[in-house]
Amino acid sequence: MKILISFTKLFVVFGCAIVGVLLTGCNKKKETKKELFERTLEKNVSVCAELTTQHGNVDSAVARSFCKCMLTKSFEIDSNFITLQGRELQDFVKKHEKELAGCNAILLKHLYPNQ
Repeated sequence: MKILISFTKLFVVFGCAIVGVLLTGCNKKKETKKELFERTLEKNVSVCAELTTQHGNVDSAVARSFCKCMLTKSFEIDSNFITLQGRELQDFVKKHEKELAGCNAILLKHLYPNQ
């Protein structure tokens, strides 16, 4: 009899845990790649702009504009872009350099204003 009561209590505890998971886990809307991109865009632009200003002798406003262009255009080309890292990211940029060339124009216009 004690085993049956213990088993019933255990079943009730697991049952409550499963119901809790179903109520919280299944009802949560999974974040889409677009939502993730939009949520992290400003932070990524800030990091990119900081690196661009440090290594490119570029005004911070121009760097932000360039970075936002690159990130947005890259996401438009392939939403899986947000999962790329390291060498994959470099290969992606190299593969799509023609599509991203418009963003380079932002930097070139700043660096060579008379041309």
